[in-house]
Amino acid sequence: MAGNNVQNKNLEYYLVNRKYYTRDKITDMLIDSLHRSGRANIRMDYDVLSNQQFEAIVADVRAKGGYDIDDLEANRWLGTIFISLRDMPITEGHY
Repeated sequence: MAGNNVQNKNLEYYLVNRKYYTRDKITDMLIDSLHRSGRANIRMDYDVLSNQQFEAIVADVRAKGGYDIDDLEANRWLGTIFISLRDMPITEGHY
């Protein structure tokens, strides 16, 4: 049966592709990716982000990256943060 069932977390896509970060590094990595390509998708070191945690990360990106509240579009799913500049919206197939 084919699927995306990973029995060894060390082989997960985000770990293998070095897009897996701890909370203390996530803001800088998101800003760096936004400045380079206008988009970022980065996996956190835990699976479920609360609304408060997610909003704090996006607020940090805005403050440290020099973005206004309307400059960014952000979303999350299972510990992965998807963020982009508004003129480069998050759409399927961009990541």
